[in-house]
Amino acid sequence: MAMVEWAPLPGAQFQFLTCPVYEALMHGTRGGGKTDTLLMSFAQNTGRGFGQHWRGVLFRLTYPQLADVVAKSRRWFSQFFPQAKFNKADYVWEWPDGEMLFFRYGATEDDYWNYHGHEYPWLGFEELTNWRDLTFYESMQSTCRSSYPGMPRMVRATCNPFGKGHGWVKDRFKIGDVPQGRILHEDGKERVRIHSTLSENTHLLTND
Repeated sequence: MAMVEWAPLPGAQFQFLTCPVYEALMHGTRGGGKTDTLLMSFAQNTGRGFGQHWRGVLFRLTYPQLADVVAKSRRWFSQFFPQAKFNKADYVWEWPDGEMLFFRYGATEDDYWNYHGHEYPWLGFEELTNWRDLTFYESMQSTCRSSYPGMPRMVRATCNPFGKGHGWVKDRFKIGDVPQGRILHEDGKERVRIHSTLSENTHLLTND
């Protein structure tokens, strides 16, 4: 079975997947392909020789919320990476070379201790505005590390404009305050905000 290729659409998808900055947010209303792009952000570094050292974890706030992103991963990865296997019991994808993407949930700083000491060069957060505050998000960044030389490390998140955490996400990524792009925050760390729109998703507009 030949691998079906996937390519990002011009605009937000391409910008998100080629972004060199450690922390990036893709935000916008529904239909912009944010979830697909988040999944591909991890998958684009599979098969590049990192093997079992390339590990990622994709978070939702609660366990039930994982169902949609897991369903999308099974729909796409089975086509694009036919040799990769999904473990239903552990909620994890594993590639032939050993790369692994875990689907997990966590709400508070206390939940971070389930992952303390782990190494995840790739961290993903789906619907970041669902988190009431930034404690879990920031705590998990201590696990975004690797002892493997040359390993890329990145924190990637998506969100729409709504949710109980809208305020802190808006403040962290300066939404509405500065133009989209690279942001130098008060803590001295650089972040990127990328806005996606339905109009860019030509596949959805053509089929719907």
